[in-house]
Amino acid sequence: MPAAFAQGPAVIEAWAPWCGSCRALAPHVDRVAATSGVPVLDLRIDDDPDNLVDAFLVRSVPTLIGLRDGTE
Repeated sequence: MPAAFAQGPAVIEAWAPWCGSCRALAPHVDRVAATSGVPVLDLRIDDDPDNLVDAFLVRSVPTLIGLRDGTE
């Protein structure tokens, strides 16, 4: 996970390009991230080399996970 997520608030957005709900939610998450300054990690579930999908127990998409100082 990027170091920027170790301190303060952050959000993980688990998504997939084939997911219609993910595509519908993405612009809203991007807008909130841009206006709030809270960093968002885009976690594409089909391409997850760090195994974050399993680490955060993502079972469906879209999933938003809130973090504070790196803790869920």
